[in-house]
Amino acid sequence: MNQSVAVVKDGVLTMTGTGKPGTAFLGHGMGKLSGPVAVQLRVRAISGGAGKIEWLPNGAGDPTAARSVAFDVPAGDWQTFSVDVPAQG
Repeated sequence: MNQSVAVVKDGVLTMTGTGKPGTAFLGHGMGKLSGPVAVQLRVRAISGGAGKIEWLPNGAGDPTAARSVAFDVPAGDWQTFSVDVPAQG
């Protein structure tokens, strides 16, 4: 079951949640990367809420190895913010 719809237009990825509130998910397999990194997001959220960036260290195939960093999405018009991801591997 899809929890979101993602569309790229003019170089911008737009994601719209389609399921219950708080269930939208967008994933991308990156393989082995090294960090730390900063993920920059440009968001417009009517009600705001919590977000989370998750990764699997060293491209692990076991989801129990997942690590994450949480962030808050303020309600309001378009805003840009950065999330520091201390990922190693």
